[in-house]
Amino acid sequence: MGRPARPRDTGTKAGAGGAASAPGGAAVQGNPGLARAEGHFRAAAKHQAAGRLDEALTDYAKALALNPADARAYNNMGVALRALGRPEAALAAYRRSAALRQDDPGLFSNMGNILRHLGQQAEGAECLRRSVAMRPDSADGWRNLGLVLRDLGALEEAIASFDRADALRPNHTDTIWDRAYAYLLKGDLAAGFAGYEVRWGLAEAKPRAFEQPQWDGGDLAGRTLLVYAEQGFGDTIQFARYLPQLAGKGGRVVVECQPELMELMTGIAGVERFVAKGEALPDFDLQCPLVSLPHILGTVLETIPAEIPYLSVAPGDGQRLETAPGIAARIGLAWGGSPTHKNDRNRSIPFEHYLRLAERPDAMLYSLQKGGRTEALQSSACAALIRNLAPRIESFADTARFIEQLDLVITCDTSVAHLAGALGKPVWVLLPFAPDWRWLRDRPDSPWYPTMRLFRQAEPGGWDGVFDAVRAALDGFVAGLPQASS
Repeated sequence: MGRPARPRDTGTKAGAGGAASAPGGAAVQGNPGLARAEGHFRAAAKHQAAGRLDEALTDYAKALALNPADARAYNNMGVALRALGRPEAALAAYRRSAALRQDDPGLFSNMGNILRHLGQQAEGAECLRRSVAMRPDSADGWRNLGLVLRDLGALEEAIASFDRADALRPNHTDTIWDRAYAYLLKGDLAAGFAGYEVRWGLAEAKPRAFEQPQWDGGDLAGRTLLVYAEQGFGDTIQFARYLPQLAGKGGRVVVECQPELMELMTGIAGVERFVAKGEALPDFDLQCPLVSLPHILGTVLETIPAEIPYLSVAPGDGQRLETAPGIAARIGLAWGGSPTHKNDRNRSIPFEHYLRLAERPDAMLYSLQKGGRTEALQSSACAALIRNLAPRIESFADTARFIEQLDLVITCDTSVAHLAGALGKPVWVLLPFAPDWRWLRDRPDSPWYPTMRLFRQAEPGGWDGVFDAVRAALDGFVAGLPQASS
């Protein structure tokens, strides 16, 4: 649900550009070196337009070797480098272009976008303000400015920027989505969830093709409603809270979810049948994406269904935790979400920070981490400090069984946070400076999970300050546990 928007970068087409960077026809004809440079630039631009980015970079380098004052080539290199996943190099190319030319709004928009990506939002906002001042009729420029203002927490100003973009280019899906995200961060869930319904028009969205109509929230009158999970594990866990509300709508409810969540979800009341994604669906009359339920049911901040626990799991013999004598607190840890998540660079946390929590002699730490990031436990040689539970976890139900035995979970913004919150366990979530919408802004708690506490970066990349606060809070938490005072 929290897919961050991708801003639009602007390249310079062959033949375009000002005199400061692109010599005129007479100058080119009178200088063989400049003529060859222009030829390489044009070839590079064609490669870039066709998606042959490495070839484009090669020709831009040849052009710049002959004409190092061509700001266009540096700008276009930056666009290509960003598309290749090399943001630091892209920023260097943009800065070179800006040193040569100060009057290109597209360049400053591009530079603002990459600064935002690199966590330098304040400078990024300056660049984007400069861009829209030069080109106030650019819908892309206002949208990009709105994105960085949203990251900075200037939500009213961000919404105003998205409004400007929408006025210049009405009903553009990306702009509506970006504005919806800002409304959600602000806590205006009605406007936010309404705007979120445009998600099926996003380039990366893959809508399901059903003959049956989408449910509009009306009485089901004996009909069967299919509710299907459309996004990540955390989204499914978070919005599963709405399923019991459907039981009173006069029909039958069938839920399709990820196979990894099947055992965990089957205890939810009001659902006639759960189906693992990929299996044949039973007959149904209406359908609805799970994440559309908050909008259909009219959720506002004050009416979020937050009765916990709304998930439960039966004990399992293979998931019993062992605790050494003298331990007052058992704490579970998770430090990384899915590496394919677009905001993983910001939301996942370098494992080394968690070693600061291993210094307490009265706490036993357990890793709830799954996937490739568990290698950090081995590479840091800290198996005695943090016990790896991954070999004993085959499903989310197994993770839930371990969480039920813990006193506290400390995690980044990942599915473990949602699972612990849905189980009603104390959970501390460590958030980046620009958080996902569901955690709102500037508050230490979550209206979605009453047992959750939020620790936020005070500045982009500032995990040291977050862990200083966590370590200090642990003193009081552990002291308040029954076994600590016994």
